[in-house]
Amino acid sequence: MDLGSGRWRGELSGPRAGDGEATGRSSHRRRANPGKRYRDETGLPQRRAADATIALRLGHGGASPTRRGRGGEGAWGSRRRAVPSPRVKQIKSYWDRGFLGGKRNDRFWAAPPAKQKSGYWRRGLIHVRPTAMSVPVYHPYTTKFDIEIDANHLDQVLGPLTTTNAKAVADAWDVVQTGLLAWRTELHLMAADADVRIKSQLSKDQLTGTVVTLLFDQSGSMRGQKMLFSAATADIIQEFLITLGISCEVLGFTTSRWKGGRSRKRWKWRFRPRNPGRLNDLLHIIYRSATDNRASTGGWVYRQMLRHDLTKENIDGEAIQWAASRLIDHPANRKILIVLSDGAPVDDSTILENGPTYLADHLYDVVRHIISDSKISIASLGIGFRPHDFYPQSSYVESPKDMGNALVVLLESILTRS
Repeated sequence: MDLGSGRWRGELSGPRAGDGEATGRSSHRRRANPGKRYRDETGLPQRRAADATIALRLGHGGASPTRRGRGGEGAWGSRRRAVPSPRVKQIKSYWDRGFLGGKRNDRFWAAPPAKQKSGYWRRGLIHVRPTAMSVPVYHPYTTKFDIEIDANHLDQVLGPLTTTNAKAVADAWDVVQTGLLAWRTELHLMAADADVRIKSQLSKDQLTGTVVTLLFDQSGSMRGQKMLFSAATADIIQEFLITLGISCEVLGFTTSRWKGGRSRKRWKWRFRPRNPGRLNDLLHIIYRSATDNRASTGGWVYRQMLRHDLTKENIDGEAIQWAASRLIDHPANRKILIVLSDGAPVDDSTILENGPTYLADHLYDVVRHIISDSKISIASLGIGFRPHDFYPQSSYVESPKDMGNALVVLLESILTRS
């Protein structure tokens, strides 16, 4: 209601006729319930007079008591209060306890104090969430939904393939076995030459006392040719290593769901605490165990790499920790871990809540710890992506079809290095 319209025009100079002592009933009603719409000495309703005073203190008005509203500057159109409601204060207390996260578009989000000129912000009467946060220590929000599974049982996690998808996987595997026949023959010949050179430099005991783990990135960016050649490379290289007498383990890592999965849902149910850590459900896959010394090729098990519903996000740091822990338990004297990836670790759900370098920093810390521990030799093969400098030894290929040759060269270099 406008101050200058209708029944309120010209009434700011004093009480309305008939109020106060002129009418005992009105005076009695005003004293009995002062929170009702009765005017005080300024001629304004008492509640609105209080709000106007607050508006003046917040700098929203000029010489006359005004409020912001739908009618523009100085209009009474909105009933929003200029001070924080108890709900805002409750949210603030949740922030203090770490139960809530917050973003710029949250309902009760407030701008940082630096952008506010009013003394109310400086005095802490209207609270805001601090914008500067310390870098969180890496941790998973929950491990309840993480899965480690044999590749033969992926249907239990991803569900059975439909007839159409099963046919697509079968066709892709036929390409690996027959369509890449010339590529496979060339790689077999190259591996045979490397076999002779390695055996000439290492004794049988040295070879049998070595275990090699191939850890494949199975993120969404690996779909298509990269995953096709990954499956073919894993099939041939594990045969090459077993022929040498070296134990071989083939592992893969991804997440079981997109957009954080059940971990993110649980975090939301618990009022979105700040710095939640890793917010996704890990899926770690065992294609070949190091305890399996059979000379036969992997065959059908590597077909699982070609599933359309497998590739999702990649959280490299924890995957390397998992592969390293399996190597530590192996009785071999020499342990080698090779990571095959096409990029930096990415999980949108985790990065959104913890910062853009959260996963990359953890990967750096994990690799540095493995190097300093010196129980495992770690290396990396980048596919269309140059590996990070913190790997002590690495290789790089521009095209996925060069992956097999580069891996043979990298393995020979690591094995023959004293």
